[in-house]
Amino acid sequence: MGFRNFFNELNRDIYVPANKRNGLVSGQFYRTNSLRSGRPQRVDPLSLRNGMGGPGIGMNGTGGPGIGGYNGFGMNGTRGPGNSKFVSKKMADMNGKSLSEKLAELERMRKKHNLLMVSGIAAIVIFILLVMFSGTSSSAIIMALPLFGTILGVTALILIARSGGVSSQDDFKALYKSIFVEDVLANKFQNLFYSWKTGFPDMAVSSFNLVKMGNRFKSEDYICATYKGVRFETSDVTIQQHTSTGKSSHTTTYFRGRMFVFYMPKTIQASVRITPDAFIYTPASNRRFEKLDLENVYFNKQYNVYASDPHYAFYLLTPSMMERILYLKGKYGYIILNFEADRVFAAVPMTAARDTFDADMSRAIDYPTDRAKAEADANVICDLMEVLEAVPRG
Repeated sequence: MGFRNFFNELNRDIYVPANKRNGLVSGQFYRTNSLRSGRPQRVDPLSLRNGMGGPGIGMNGTGGPGIGGYNGFGMNGTRGPGNSKFVSKKMADMNGKSLSEKLAELERMRKKHNLLMVSGIAAIVIFILLVMFSGTSSSAIIMALPLFGTILGVTALILIARSGGVSSQDDFKALYKSIFVEDVLANKFQNLFYSWKTGFPDMAVSSFNLVKMGNRFKSEDYICATYKGVRFETSDVTIQQHTSTGKSSHTTTYFRGRMFVFYMPKTIQASVRITPDAFIYTPASNRRFEKLDLENVYFNKQYNVYASDPHYAFYLLTPSMMERILYLKGKYGYIILNFEADRVFAAVPMTAARDTFDADMSRAIDYPTDRAKAEADANVICDLMEVLEAVPRG
């Protein structure tokens, strides 16, 4: 079922345009009546719930209720709701299976993925060696090596493609996250909506004013929920700039990590950006920002502070708050912050090779270990919200 039909089934007043028409943005949601009137009204999909505009978007395309009643940033709608039909079939096959059976299937899939990957790499190495040695002799066998090498090379590419193919990866991720991630999140947070295949839209991330944007963007593992009664959104984000001269190409990673939006209980009438040197940039803004020096000399060395109104910056960045931010820096390496009105936008670059809530494919699946990793990833959200005083103490 396509985007349009899916959402028409959920709510006849909503549809998704397939592409840009009449100034509409692809992948966004609009009220049908507003389109007829000539004044398109965009709808936040996560603000839709029973009694408030119809059902929200659920996981795996089920149409379950999302968080309603506020203007969130939402997820990137370009990949469609939930998981693919192929993954849904795999997950359906797992229904009713015991935990041990699911873990055994997960380990089987991991071993198959690694075997195909190793076989493919080995075939490529052999292919290169065959091509190299084919020019050292004029014998018929040696002359035929390039042909055998080509066949082997194609086989290698097929093996690698199968090991990292969309359906193979989606099957593994869907099962892994259903066993370890979804349960952890459901136990820790309330009003949970989790979509591992989708993330923040690039335009939303640009509006956070945290890091420089590039021409390549990826976001996944979107979570929207509440913690101790306070709303938040988070997602993994990768931002890169790719350049090519025709003869050579180069890719620079501007950011790879997690981004967060916390809906604070108190509001400041200003924007205060706190950025380390490694991520400093000047976002486009109609406001005039002033660079500030604070009373904490060490904090000034670690961070650049810009504020649209210095009065609110000094009100916000008390000695206690600066110590809290330095604590987060010591724990996570870097943290980038933008306090704006009633929201805090935060970015934490990744230091580990794996993405959030992902399996380590190099080692066997172990329930206590993988469960603990999921717990640790989820605890980052709680830690940030508590240290930044986004949630009530106690």
